[in-house]
Amino acid sequence: MENNTKTGLLLLIIGLNIGIIENLIKFGTGGQFNFGISGLVILVGLILMFVGRKEFGERHRKFVAISIILFVITIILVVILIVALFASIYSINYHDLENIDLSWFKNIFLFAPLAAILGGIINVLLVHELEDRKGKIILYIAFVVTIILSFYVLYEGMLITEEWTNNTESLLKGNIDYSTSNQLEDLVEKLQQDLSSVGIFSSIGNILFLIAYIIPYKRIKSGELVPALPSHLKRCQNCGRIVQKDYKICPYCGKEIEAHYQIGYED
Repeated sequence: MENNTKTGLLLLIIGLNIGIIENLIKFGTGGQFNFGISGLVILVGLILMFVGRKEFGERHRKFVAISIILFVITIILVVILIVALFASIYSINYHDLENIDLSWFKNIFLFAPLAAILGGIINVLLVHELEDRKGKIILYIAFVVTIILSFYVLYEGMLITEEWTNNTESLLKGNIDYSTSNQLEDLVEKLQQDLSSVGIFSSIGNILFLIAYIIPYKRIKSGELVPALPSHLKRCQNCGRIVQKDYKICPYCGKEIEAHYQIGYED
């Protein structure tokens, strides 16, 4: 029987590891490099988790479905934010630099706490029913830490962008000459460096969620957590092999199979 949940968890673990490494590289290079590989790996992992949502019971199925719905909502909000950001940039009147106002730029960080709450709920619901007691505690701690850090990112991010907008407005409102473009590039580079120093804190929450994801993966891999079977199958209590529901004798070990050894889910 396929275990999409196990494979999905493995990809999520790999994706989180890549994401942490990407954050460290961005921090070390002053925000110059942004690979985005982690996002693709995590997306495939989420798809597999959704495909295998029935493997560990009805409650897990519902939680995963809600998690994926929230993920889609988050993506939509991010797209809206990006569109609004670019629309604001292109609406700047460069022919009237004396009245330029970039104060709106710092408001993008108001999305940080909302993103943290949605992301935290997505992570919690995705693996909640697969966790043991220790795993659930780590999961809740990761959720709380992520939200707390999001408010720190909000505060620091708004301070950084406020300084950047003030410096940029002062530059653009001054006398424009051949050196202006170089000065603007320097300001943008400094902005990237400062924001990367704040973004590194997101790795703390990612590390905690990573630990929380490893626990259910190990439980499934070790056999502590066994996927539920489709209604037309059952598992032999002697050898553990999967057979048709109407089998009374296991064709693999020859032992008699209990009538209702494992109740399957409806297809």
